[in-house]
Amino acid sequence: MGYRKRAWGTVGSMTEPRQPDVLSRLPIPEEVRDDVMEMLRVGPSAVWGRPVLSRRERSLATIAMMTAIGNEFAIREHIIMGLDSFGLSREEICEVMIQAAIYAGFPAAMKAFEIAIDVFAERDAAD
Repeated sequence: MGYRKRAWGTVGSMTEPRQPDVLSRLPIPEEVRDDVMEMLRVGPSAVWGRPVLSRRERSLATIAMMTAIGNEFAIREHIIMGLDSFGLSREEICEVMIQAAIYAGFPAAMKAFEIAIDVFAERDAAD
């Protein structure tokens, strides 16, 4: 099976339990919502099923990149996805933020740490 075909199942399995909630919160104007949703469905599928990096590695890389660009919504969603779908530890998540601090700047990493602390606290409260 080619990586593109595997990717469709990969992306669905990563987001399916939370997908309606996540997608409903995306800040997309109604006039272009269908088009943007299609791009979001196709784009990630092209990379998440590729064979060289594991999904865990891709998840860590994505958290680091979202930290670097300061995308708060995506940082939160990818932390949750990493914990739920890929079994990332809190330490692994924080470690990529430390890495991002050196290359993307401490303000970006501090914001990502703040988001991580919130996600971890929500989970601790739910337990």
